[in-house]
Amino acid sequence: MPVLVMTSVGAHMWEQMKTKNFYAALLLVFVSLVAVWLVVSPAPDLHTIVSDAHKKISNLKNLRPNLKKAQEVEVDQVYLHLLGFTKNPVLFPNKVFRATDEQLPVISSSIASGEITQAIHLLKTAHRFLPSKLVLFFDLGLDYSDLSLLRSHCNSSTSCIVKKLDFSKFPSHVEYKYMKAYRPLCIQTALREFGSVIWVDSHMYFISDQLNQSLTQAQDVGLAGWVISNPTSAVTHPKMFEYFKTEPDKYYFHHAVELNHIIVFNTPHIHKELMLPWVKCALTEDCINPTGAQNTGCNYRRRPFFRYSGCHHYDMSALNIILGLIFNFSSQQYAVNDGVRVFDPMYKISETGARNISFIGGDRYIAE
Repeated sequence: MPVLVMTSVGAHMWEQMKTKNFYAALLLVFVSLVAVWLVVSPAPDLHTIVSDAHKKISNLKNLRPNLKKAQEVEVDQVYLHLLGFTKNPVLFPNKVFRATDEQLPVISSSIASGEITQAIHLLKTAHRFLPSKLVLFFDLGLDYSDLSLLRSHCNSSTSCIVKKLDFSKFPSHVEYKYMKAYRPLCIQTALREFGSVIWVDSHMYFISDQLNQSLTQAQDVGLAGWVISNPTSAVTHPKMFEYFKTEPDKYYFHHAVELNHIIVFNTPHIHKELMLPWVKCALTEDCINPTGAQNTGCNYRRRPFFRYSGCHHYDMSALNIILGLIFNFSSQQYAVNDGVRVFDPMYKISETGARNISFIGGDRYIAE
């Protein structure tokens, strides 16, 4: 019996030794292969590492222009040609529509369903304070009764025209009222046909005829606008700046021009440098309405005041970005500062009879 036990133990030890020898041999083969690989393919030196790093950095830099180009959405030339952007555009003082010098600049506005009361009030005040001026209304989809009522007021005057804006000729987003992408198109149409325009939103009305200084300024510079206390960076979604290849911090102290009322002359400079990029943006939804943009939940008292307020102003935001670019981020040349009030908004009336900060159909800013 002792002999059998010893034999069994010896056999077990012999099996363990064979297993260890097998793993040792396998390890030796692996080490030998690694040694051969290191000899044949030596590790890269410092110069190679630096060279590879430079190549990767260069590739990252090359990505940036491609990202910018992705923002440059081409606009169909059919739209631009329709709006007067041709090889030989009609520029101020020339015009397509026959009108006397006294009738110009044309007073123009847009009117949508439910805005007939404001439009008629605007028309009456325009005829009261500027009786010689021609008034042009763009019909944004009035129903039959409102259109008939407006035409009846225009028929009583030889200086009133109603022109329908055919949304079917433009991208579908132009019809969305909250974007107001139609506003640059209306202004450009008025410029193409009349050479100069006093744009007034339908919720505004005239309270004075003291426009001589503003008109002179607009004719000299190409436009005249009324600035607000908010900087452009506060009323513009940050992604819109990317489309125009600029940065929000350049607009921290650039006072925005409101678009409820503005005077524009179709000079060569304004036609090419202002109206063309503005209309292109209006026709491109990703530009006029960048992802994440909204026009509610504004916080204009957020400090510092140049921070984005959370409210995007669509066509007005695009206009002010372009103005900053072509006037070196200064509004001094085109800002009206004569201290004369010519326009006033129609306010909503609260139950207490107080004026509400929300204008009827208009833009909203800091309450005074």
